Amino acid sequence: MHATFAFDSHRVPVFQGSCGVVAHYLRKSLRALGYKVTELYVPLTDKTSALDLPSVPRPSPDDVRIFFEELFVRASDSPDFSSAKNVSFFNLLASDRMELQSRADLAIMNSAFMARALEVELAQRGAPLPKRLGWAPLPLPLFDFPNGYPSPGGSIDRSEFRALARDHHIGHALRPFKMNCFATLSILHHLNVAAERAGTKPYCLVVPEVDFARCERALTEMPIPTEVLEGLVPVRHVNNRSMVWMMRHSDFGLCYDDFVEPFGYYPVESIYLGCPIFTNGSGNLRHVLPKGHGVNIRETMAMHFGSPEERVTAYEPVAQAIRVAVTKPAAEPCARGRAYLLEHHRPVDLTSSLERHLRTLREAAPRRRTQRRVKVSPYLRLADWSRGRFVTDHGTIEDAPLAAHWKALLTPGNQRDARPLAGTLDHRVLFES
Repeated sequence: MHATFAFDSHRVPVFQGSCGVVAHYLRKSLRALGYKVTELYVPLTDKTSALDLPSVPRPSPDDVRIFFEELFVRASDSPDFSSAKNVSFFNLLASDRMELQSRADLAIMNSAFMARALEVELAQRGAPLPKRLGWAPLPLPLFDFPNGYPSPGGSIDRSEFRALARDHHIGHALRPFKMNCFATLSILHHLNVAAERAGTKPYCLVVPEVDFARCERALTEMPIPTEVLEGLVPVRHVNNRSMVWMMRHSDFGLCYDDFVEPFGYYPVESIYLGCPIFTNGSGNLRHVLPKGHGVNIRETMAMHFGSPEERVTAYEPVAQAIRVAVTKPAAEPCARGRAYLLEHHRPVDLTSSLERHLRTLREAAPRRRTQRRVKVSPYLRLADWSRGRFVTDHGTIEDAPLAAHWKALLTPGNQRDARPLAGTLDHRVLFES
């Protein structure tokens, strides 16, 4: 059996973020399954050129092509595209010409949430689903690299970090451009107000330099003192080894995001290292681990609707929960999370899942479903149907005039009324598939 693996992430021993990690383990899994792997490496800087698909000597019916991310779309125009089974390993971050994902013989997403999200995105574009659709559990690189994998980036001064930790409770939020600055600053504000009242150590949050600048701009529209910025510790881009060390020596992590997280390496690495995460649950963050396994999802409608003063106040319970976790740390949630990751996110789990999915390529493709029905969007996080207010992974919706009709469509027996309203559904709340 032969597998052509097309990817655009840096090769080992240097990884380029999570995509480099996934490409590394995909390559290893294919070889473990007995495939002779031909690599088609496309530099990250090459975003437009057509892919020249290599020919395979003595082709077999079991040969496959695995395309990472948007490379599938770029290869689908090749005249040799249909000469082998084509597999897309995808996380929805590359949305250009996404409807062409329908041409895949098999689409494998990196989480169950992303598999449902692909269904939404293709339905919105009027495109059918791929012939086969599934997801695979991503391996945690800490199993192979317990002190962090080799990657580009600077190192932190560990002695300075330890000195900071003597006088502060330290949190980490080191995911560039992903944070919701309003939420992050509100939580830090409440943490330090409470610490000052109680006469205890203040709190600081390690953040990327680029997000420190974003927080400065966001603060101009917020009703909290500018002193909150003193609790932010900006750092330049650090390598994964430094990031792992900081997680291991931090008291908590914040992932209050505007970004739709496809999987969530950063939070699960933190939990594996014993540092709990507090989040609004954006994207897969509300699904990546079972409840009570270290991911604390705390989000209310009041955080999104009302005056700026009311919204800031709504984050106070998050700060209270963090203070409890820091001052009376409970090891059990993170220990449960670590055990779950050890059971479900090993390299062998990706290999066995990939084997199951690729085996379906030898079987007749299932017939595409023709009957359409209305479903709740996987992007929906909070809903107030009576007031037409919704919090979704793609923003908030207020005073939706058809909210009552949308709610009625979810009642058994009312699906027949979906067709007239199909054009008025918002894919962030409901979608027709």
